[in-house]
Amino acid sequence: MRTTTIGKQRTLEAIHGAMNAHDAKKLASLFTESAVITDAGVPIVARGRDSIEARYRRSFDAFSDFTAAPSRIFVTGDVAIVEWSWRGTHTGDLGPAKATHEPTGAAAVDVLWFAADGRVEVLHSYCDWNTVLAHVGASPARVRPIPDLATRPLIVTNGGEAEPQNLAMARTMLGAWEKKSVSDFVQHLADDETWDDLTQAETIRGKPASKQLFADWIKAFPDAKTDTMNAWAIGDFVIVEGTFSGTHQGAFAGIPPTKKSLHVHGIDILQFDDGKIVKGWSYTNGLEAATQLGLVPPR
Repeated sequence: MRTTTIGKQRTLEAIHGAMNAHDAKKLASLFTESAVITDAGVPIVARGRDSIEARYRRSFDAFSDFTAAPSRIFVTGDVAIVEWSWRGTHTGDLGPAKATHEPTGAAAVDVLWFAADGRVEVLHSYCDWNTVLAHVGASPARVRPIPDLATRPLIVTNGGEAEPQNLAMARTMLGAWEKKSVSDFVQHLADDETWDDLTQAETIRGKPASKQLFADWIKAFPDAKTDTMNAWAIGDFVIVEGTFSGTHQGAFAGIPPTKKSLHVHGIDILQFDDGKIVKGWSYTNGLEAATQLGLVPPR
């Protein structure tokens, strides 16, 4: 028996209410007893309610005025994908970074699988912690500013005929990495598409810029490969959760080749209009790549 869309909405509303109330115990109660939370690029896995409660307490200790809001929610079957943003002041230790009392915040995505009773049994979370470290002065990277907390509408799968077509186009685009095919990567992009990689300071604008970026990545990681863990077509959107792997054999973004292997986790959201990708958003944890390439010490 599946949780209803209304049931998922109620749970999500309770989660964000408890987050803004800094009520870690209430948050943990919204998960099943054996629930699991993973954070992309972070080796610690929260397993079970006690561990989940401790995870949220660490966040509230690090950002004592933490506040968050969902920006867009996608629902299909027993899954919800929630884009959300948060803001706060760095008032407690964040790994090796001691409290700086600087403001920070970032955009994030959570993928949640629900049990029949409406509680969450699995959550995958994606947030660029390099953005946070840059805000508080612990990283020199150019990153996105602290986000606004804006809410967009709930989007539910409608089973329309465009959904499987959009999904097929997204798979062609992802398959371009292993084939090293520029044409496969760009053929479904609108000429004026925009792409926001939330680990980068600037938005990519237009098909030519995306084509050049793909070519640069292939030169830097000639054995690049993507593996899809999950993919959903929801209304005019396709959401793909997966991994990117490769060996850093060429210069990229000013970084000389390290010859190190890369295996990072991420999630892409693609918006379609009349058979073309018009907008894209990528969420990953830049620290996962930086650590594996030896650019920052393990945390």
